[in-house]
Amino acid sequence: MGKLKVGVIGAGRIGRIHIENLLRMPDVEVPVICDAMAGPELEQWAADRGIGKISRASGEIIADPGIDAVFICSSTPTHVPLIIKATWI
Repeated sequence: MGKLKVGVIGAGRIGRIHIENLLRMPDVEVPVICDAMAGPELEQWAADRGIGKISRASGEIIADPGIDAVFICSSTPTHVPLIIKATWI
């Protein structure tokens, strides 16, 4: 079996902590992260860690058939809508 591919929604403080922890796991890959406020600083941060794709649309990660799991690290009020969205795909 290959690596577990985890998409992360939200790359603020807690998202980056979770991403750093995920990247320490030998059987996990983080191929894409999503953040509504993504800009050059986040792109550089992600590139430095081997994360190849940045998105501003959470639906891209949720609908991506290559993603095995999603970490929701966005602001608290977005959690329930994103969980509902993810369970209906």
